[in-house]
Amino acid sequence: MAPGRRSKLAVVQRLANRLLRPLDLGIYRPSVYDALLLGETSHAPVRLPHGAREALMNDNPRLTELRRRYRGHPAAQASSWSDAQLLGKIEMAYFRGDSQYLFQARGTEGAAYALSSLYLRQHDPLGLLERFDEDAAFGALTHVVDGKVVSRDLLDSALEINYLASKLGGDRLAKARVLDVGAGYGRLGHRLGQWSGDIQYLAADAIPLSTFLCEYYLGYRQTPGARVIPLDEVEAALRSGGIDVAINVHSFAEAPRDSVVWWLERIAAAGVPYLLIVHGSEELFTEERSLTRGHYDDALRGLGYEREALDPKYAHSETVQRFGVYPAWYHWFARR
Repeated sequence: MAPGRRSKLAVVQRLANRLLRPLDLGIYRPSVYDALLLGETSHAPVRLPHGAREALMNDNPRLTELRRRYRGHPAAQASSWSDAQLLGKIEMAYFRGDSQYLFQARGTEGAAYALSSLYLRQHDPLGLLERFDEDAAFGALTHVVDGKVVSRDLLDSALEINYLASKLGGDRLAKARVLDVGAGYGRLGHRLGQWSGDIQYLAADAIPLSTFLCEYYLGYRQTPGARVIPLDEVEAALRSGGIDVAINVHSFAEAPRDSVVWWLERIAAAGVPYLLIVHGSEELFTEERSLTRGHYDDALRGLGYEREALDPKYAHSETVQRFGVYPAWYHWFARR
């Protein structure tokens, strides 16, 4: 499709979304991959579930309560995730859309989704690409690759779960107790629950909006074994131990060092033996409130966590690691 035609189409889509929003409908960007193969595009209207627009409001009493409870907490000292910075960036009813929760379209065309999908089709021991579905609920951007509807939510989750299984063993992971720090809206918990109904998934986040959306989304998906832990209940919840692995996907890179260290200390105190940090680079860093970078390798070592593996997200292909959907690095730690 010619660049001029693409830009005109984008304007029409944005206008259509504004007009359809009062009806709880929207038109989302179609697959560029489809356009290349078929010479045409198709659009799928997405209707919000009943009651979603009324529940997903900035003045929801539960969200107001969480904001009050999190205020002043040592882990809630946000840098890029402050309330002021989130204001206007995330349309709550479409929280699975392209936003700070999950970049999906910025500098990434449909061809990248095709490349990542084909990669996963070849490197998917658990068969998650076929097992997972994507209904585009709450605004997720989707692409159709060889008849399969995919999203970044689906692709990233499938890759992460396969990686966890490669480290822990599939049978162990299927019955594991997993702590997701910085769980966002709960996408990984939803996908873990789709794969195995025996997983115990604990979601925690230092951002009130994330906890609120995670409670809503995992409830909407009826995710088995899922529990969302408000920030001020995390320490008490972790005292029982028994957690097999803790996961952080990108959020440590968007938080100050003090907040990251707070989480690491609680994870270590709970005796968590393994830690997976998904990060955008081979170097781990934080984002300070001054917008400078900090580091926490010393904190990991001091708490007994040693890096056992550092693997690219697309470990079997340098090409996909360069051109696929949002390349990253998997930092795998074990506690000594």
